[in-house]
Amino acid sequence: MCELRHPECQRLFLRQVDCQAQRLARRYNLQPADRDDVFQEIALDAWRRLTRYRANRGDLEPFLGLVTLNQARKIEARFGRRRACPEVSLDTPIVDGGGEDGDLTLEDSLTEDDGLPALLGNVVDQHTRVELMLDLSSAIARLPSEMRRLCACLAHETPGIARRSCGLSNTGMYRRIEELRLHFRSFGLETS
Repeated sequence: MCELRHPECQRLFLRQVDCQAQRLARRYNLQPADRDDVFQEIALDAWRRLTRYRANRGDLEPFLGLVTLNQARKIEARFGRRRACPEVSLDTPIVDGGGEDGDLTLEDSLTEDDGLPALLGNVVDQHTRVELMLDLSSAIARLPSEMRRLCACLAHETPGIARRSCGLSNTGMYRRIEELRLHFRSFGLETS
């Protein structure tokens, strides 16, 4: 059995971890500090999983290769999600080709009517807003009347007041809210 106290096993461990970290660094053009973070994350996961290694089931190298590859894929999926939804700061300057509005930020360009989607960095234009309202009204129209009443209460009141005015228990309220989430999701409307 190869233990990490032996220099050859240590080199094998570090080589497998470094191989995956380098692959991610090349693919995502990572800065040195980010590459070190990836290396440490892969190494820590591989170290934790070493207790599952059994020499009678195979060599250490393929085991480490599989463990490090799986962790690298998890990290890669996380990078993909981050790139799909980039973080936008309200302090981001608006690039407008200069002029006197050169120091305006994203926050300055948003109105109260743009709402939460704008603050989260989503596109807010009149066309998108109209499509959202049409989808929302279509989804609400297909709700049963008691669920429509709950929707109307939640739009204008706190959940506690809405619960009391609809005559629901705490458990009943949570169940109805979950039903609403599923209903809206079936129309392509994500809820938080």
